[in-house]
Amino acid sequence: MASPALVSPAAGALVLATVVVLGYVLYQVRSYRLLCRGCRRLRDLRAAQRELYRRLEAVCRRLDALLSRVPGQVRPEPYAADDERAASLSTDLKTLLDVLRTRVRPLESLPVPTFSAGALIAGHYRRGLPRVRTELAFARGLREDLARAEQLLDELESVLERMARRPLEVRELYVDLEALAEALVQEIGAEQERGTEGLQPLVAEVEGIRATALEWAQRLAGGGAEAVEAVVEAEALRLQLLRRLADLYAQAGRVAGMHDQALRALERLDAAQREVEEALAQLGPPLAAAIGAALRDLKSGREALRAHYGGHDTAAYLEVSQQAWALVARARSLVRQIGRLAAAEQRTAQALSQCQHGVEALRAQLAQVQTECPATLDLSAAALERAEQRAFEVQELWQRAADAADGADLERLISLLGDVEVLARAARQEQEEALTELWAWQARWRRIQEVLRRLQASEAEHDRISNAWAALQGYDRANWSGIDPGWFEWYTRERTAIMADVSELRQLMASGQASQSAGAELVERCEGLSQHWQTLLREGQRVIAALGAAQAAERQLQEDVAALLTELQEVEAANRELPADLEVAAEVRALGEAIMAAYAELAEQARRAASYDLRRLHDEGVRRIREQLAVHRLTYERVLEEQHGALKRRAAELWERWEPLSQRLARATPLTEVEYRPLA
Repeated sequence: MASPALVSPAAGALVLATVVVLGYVLYQVRSYRLLCRGCRRLRDLRAAQRELYRRLEAVCRRLDALLSRVPGQVRPEPYAADDERAASLSTDLKTLLDVLRTRVRPLESLPVPTFSAGALIAGHYRRGLPRVRTELAFARGLREDLARAEQLLDELESVLERMARRPLEVRELYVDLEALAEALVQEIGAEQERGTEGLQPLVAEVEGIRATALEWAQRLAGGGAEAVEAVVEAEALRLQLLRRLADLYAQAGRVAGMHDQALRALERLDAAQREVEEALAQLGPPLAAAIGAALRDLKSGREALRAHYGGHDTAAYLEVSQQAWALVARARSLVRQIGRLAAAEQRTAQALSQCQHGVEALRAQLAQVQTECPATLDLSAAALERAEQRAFEVQELWQRAADAADGADLERLISLLGDVEVLARAARQEQEEALTELWAWQARWRRIQEVLRRLQASEAEHDRISNAWAALQGYDRANWSGIDPGWFEWYTRERTAIMADVSELRQLMASGQASQSAGAELVERCEGLSQHWQTLLREGQRVIAALGAAQAAERQLQEDVAALLTELQEVEAANRELPADLEVAAEVRALGEAIMAAYAELAEQARRAASYDLRRLHDEGVRRIREQLAVHRLTYERVLEEQHGALKRRAAELWERWEPLSQRLARATPLTEVEYRPLA
């Protein structure tokens, strides 16, 4: 049997050959189908070839008929563009038809092939495809060229028809021109009815243009060769008339625009005057007097322009527009100045009002703080006096600015108001600083009272420290965790000094003799007392912590002593179980009695905490007893092992004695001669 290594290449080659053969067959079958389809299409095109000849002859006849209508040279407007296009189209058509006449021929007749396996294998179908494709491409090119020739012929025919309609189009344009002239005459009449003068010369000229347009429209309506020849002249004249009509329309618009411009300028001037009056109403009477002269000049200029506008002249319209523009600019500048003056007056009045209210608020706050925090408010009283003086100065400067308003320069007046505002804001700033200082004194007073109350209420903490010190006296000093024996005397002395200062400060604050200027010093003094007391409290916490450590050591020692009692009871029970005649039992009992004596001594020392170091008792006494208990336990186990060994040796001796006896009994009396049941 062949190995897989030899079979696999052979199978692969067979599969590859099969795929190649199958692909070649499919390729030839597709070529056969394409050849059949091409032959059928070529047969259809050959059948329709006569129709192509007829279309070509029809195109040639139409072109011959249209070439006689194409002008030999390009004529002026409005025929220039159409003549150029017609000449270009005729040239292209002649060239294209010459090419068609040269190329046209009958198509080859190729029969539809029949299917044959031999031809398929030999590749005849594939070799016949290029000939069929070439013939089909030739037929398709002929039809495309013929279709393009027909398209160009249709375009040439439409151009020639448009050229034939040109006289009628120009006539329609003249009719439109006559309608434009009539509409302009009507608009000029409407402007004259509205009161616009200087338009009558324009009406006559527009009527002349209208008559000319009507005459040419009638001339072109006759038709014939005369109308075709007159189209060129009519088009040139129409463009001139249209430009002149546009100029007349613009001129009429300028005249009407001057009238409207002057009228709108007067309306803008009226609106600007109303804005000045509305802005002037925002000012107070003293400052409004400064604007009176400017407003009177504006009104007189407006009345003069109204009188000049009645002349109904273009020059008067132009002059009114220019002068009204200048007056409007002056009025708007005046409005801006009034707005600045009004804003300055509003800011100044607001600053002045804030200054007055600030003085009242400072006075009220001073009275309230004096009631709540009785003391000598020397700083705030001086600040109130300065605030009242500054408010008086601000009011006096404001009065001077109001008195100087009549006839004063606006910029100077605005500057004076700015000075008043600056002074008022400075006064307000001083008032805010005085209020801040007053509130700071109030906060200091409350802080002093709070500290004094807290120090006065520190008796509970003092009692807790004193009780802890008294309880700590019940323990040996070795249990004090490094506390100095003279600590409490120092603590009592410092505490007494703190409470004396607290009492002195309370008397000072209650009597109202404390001054605001000394507030920072008083607060610093109180904070120092508070910090000193906190230092004493932290030292007292050390005493309390030492007491807690001593009590914890005492509890731990007592718990360990109680725990040892259980183990001692086990020792006593073990000693009682030992045989009295055992030699090593005396050693175990002596060890147990020593443990009991050490325990009794440790328990007695644990009850006398004032005389012993509890940590040392715990670390040394308890550990020593535990070590003795461990030795006792090991000794007891050794005794038990020795006793067990002696018993094993005794049992072995008994067994040795029993074995010879059984052997002797077996030899003396055979087992078969003895009754078994009695022996059992």
